[in-house]
Amino acid sequence: MPVLERPRAYWGVSVPSNGEVTNAELARRLDALSRDMTADMAEIKSKLDAYVLREVYQADQRRREDQISTLTAQLATERAERVSELERLRTNIRWWWTAVVVPIGAMIVNILLQSRGGG
Repeated sequence: MPVLERPRAYWGVSVPSNGEVTNAELARRLDALSRDMTADMAEIKSKLDAYVLREVYQADQRRREDQISTLTAQLATERAERVSELERLRTNIRWWWTAVVVPIGAMIVNILLQSRGGG
């Protein structure tokens, strides 16, 4: 079975041939790892900023549902007002028809009949 050798460079830092890592080399590697992780965390944070929190989304949903229920109630009230206004208008038209138009028409017919000598 072949023996795997350790790489000679890790994060761009060379490893001594004896395989032992000095404290300075370890510090450099940790520093490089820290820089990489900081950059990765900044990237993750920028991506997470594009998303909406569940609580914010649910609050927005509740607000929309409240608005829809308010608009539905207002629409029902408006429809009821229109129906009552239409009924009032129909009542007024019937009143005008029976109180004004029919008697005036009867009077005109009566005048026409009297002028022709039919009465």
